[in-house]
Amino acid sequence: MCERQIPPIAIQFENERSRYYRALRIEYQDHFDRLFDQARNFVGAGRILNHSDPLTTHLISILLSHEFRLTEIEKQLEDLESQTNTTVQSS
Repeated sequence: MCERQIPPIAIQFENERSRYYRALRIEYQDHFDRLFDQARNFVGAGRILNHSDPLTTHLISILLSHEFRLTEIEKQLEDLESQTNTTVQSS
């Protein structure tokens, strides 16, 4: 069975990410974790991209995740505004 090797640049990225994480204030570490947890949702697409710099793949994944979350929040806001307008008009 062939063992998958991790490219050296990916190891370097993880090391740099780890150092950055440790340097963050505690109140920001959860946010940092969340960014990379969200990026993991797009691992399949990242493997297809197969970019030589894993940071690029992570950043695209984080941006996509933010766009998805923003769209969901906008839909929720529209629903709330619609409910509020309906309630105000009914009164």
